[in-house]
Amino acid sequence: MSVISTEWSWVDSDRQLAQLCEAWLELPAVGVDTEFMRTRTYYPRLALIQVCDGPRN
Repeated sequence: MSVISTEWSWVDSDRQLAQLCEAWLELPAVGVDTEFMRTRTYYPRLALIQVCDGPRN
């Protein structure tokens, strides 16, 4: 039985995101989940992106 880490990191800069994207390119797969806001608009606005990369989550 494998154990999945419950640790998470908040990414709030372009530099941090770019570093993670480079690391994710080396992985065979990543999981992605998106959340959208639809408040006061007819069009969804991206609010949150969650990525699970296995080793780092």
